[in-house]
Amino acid sequence: MRNDNLKSGAFLYLQMILLWIFASMLLLFLRNYGVDQEPAENLIKGVSPKQFLPVSIALGAMAGIVYTTIELIFELPYFQRHSYGRILLGKLLLFFFSVKVILAFAIMAATFFTDTVMAREEVIHILRSETYWVIFIFYLLVAGLTSFVRLVSQKFGPKVLWNMFIGKYRNPREEMRVFMFLDLKSSTTIAEKLGHIKFSRLIQYCFADLTPAINKHKVEIYQYVGDEAVLSWTMEAGFKNNNCIHCYFTYMEVLNAKSDYYQKEYGIQPVFKASPFWFNMVPFVPKHQ
Repeated sequence: MRNDNLKSGAFLYLQMILLWIFASMLLLFLRNYGVDQEPAENLIKGVSPKQFLPVSIALGAMAGIVYTTIELIFELPYFQRHSYGRILLGKLLLFFFSVKVILAFAIMAATFFTDTVMAREEVIHILRSETYWVIFIFYLLVAGLTSFVRLVSQKFGPKVLWNMFIGKYRNPREEMRVFMFLDLKSSTTIAEKLGHIKFSRLIQYCFADLTPAINKHKVEIYQYVGDEAVLSWTMEAGFKNNNCIHCYFTYMEVLNAKSDYYQKEYGIQPVFKASPFWFNMVPFVPKHQ
């Protein structure tokens, strides 16, 4: 399980670094294509965009590392009790201050790569210029959009947002799919013991802990019904690497790894039972739409 987490974290860092390098190069293109005037003229005047390319790549790599670190921090159990809006706002605030440091470093790096000597007053002028704020807002928008996509993917599965974008759910059609029905064992007894408010919070945390299994085993969430989660795969995704089998055991490993937390907060160790798989030809339209 630990090795899986390390691999997953390393892959996320790589993905985000590449994404932010692409975003930085896109920004470089947008800021240099057809632009006649620049607030920071003393830095870019007479300098070709190619000279800024190493700075852009370094800037993207730094932003990717910082952004991914912030994402992983907010995926800790402590933050799972907050709403998506608060989590997204917290990420953006932390990234807000991080970007200021990153851009200040980028300006110093740009002076090195372009052999431009700048006084302290000139650096401060650039940090207050319109160009700086354009770059700053661009990075915040990329961070906000990326965080939103990741939140939706973690909640419903990695393909759901893309399927919504291409309009797959507009017209119901028959598909052969694999289903798994996850139910909390002894849920009635647990609900009577905890009370409905604390029981609802327990279910929320349990489903939040389903995220690693969702991401690892290509799950699509069909619907949440009370203490039940209905998981679904296409036939290809479900049987590839036995995802429809290993998903359950990955989820149990996650819950067992957090047994101390559940025992402390709720006095129980949640155990989910999986109903037999059903292979049905159904009109597939996720209920969370």
